[in-house]
Amino acid sequence: MPCPSGFLCIDKPYGWTSFQVVNRLRYVTGVKRVGHAGTLDPFATGVLVVAVGREATKQIDVIQSWPKTYWFTMLLGVQTDTLDIEGVVTQTHSIPPHIGNQLADAMVQLCGTHAQEAPVFCAKKQDGRPMYEMARQGLEVTPKTAMVTIHSLDLVSPPTDAPFPQVRLAMTCSKGTYVRSVARDLAHRCGTVGMVSQLIRMSVGSFERSKSVDLASITSDNWTHYLGQAEVL
Repeated sequence: MPCPSGFLCIDKPYGWTSFQVVNRLRYVTGVKRVGHAGTLDPFATGVLVVAVGREATKQIDVIQSWPKTYWFTMLLGVQTDTLDIEGVVTQTHSIPPHIGNQLADAMVQLCGTHAQEAPVFCAKKQDGRPMYEMARQGLEVTPKTAMVTIHSLDLVSPPTDAPFPQVRLAMTCSKGTYVRSVARDLAHRCGTVGMVSQLIRMSVGSFERSKSVDLASITSDNWTHYLGQAEVL
């Protein structure tokens, strides 16, 4: 009988790479043709769409092009080399007064289509090598830029009163948008520095976190129960 083909909407665990999730599901399903439709950083959680089987993997490029929604927490006044909580602190900066108003203005300015500079620690390649590998070795890396679209950027919770305030935001954006770069750019527009301390991908097109499944719940006996199809947008 032909192998079932479809998509698993995984709530990626913290600390796992997207590649590790794919390898785990290859083992559980016994299917060789397995791939994901959009990388999530190890520190991020949330929706990772995994295609299982030949027919599903053929649709990965289409799904990768769908809009994505994230909830992320931005820490203001601190910046790391990776622009996230797992990096080494490279800079601290004071917080301007009335940061809430400045942030609201910066969010409006950042919406729309513009050129975005990717983090140095990312999977984009330079001279055939992933940039994060070169950066970790202290080699010179030239930041890449690409056109991205931020469809919406909304406040979930206002800045805290801590010396280094945290603020939670919700964003819907195009393929290729780096949330870490968004946090950096928002902070710069507010006259300070910033990074991402928590990142959750809430949706990829029609795949939503509310309908996702924990990786640990999927076994060789039940994986076909969770297999779904992509709803064309």
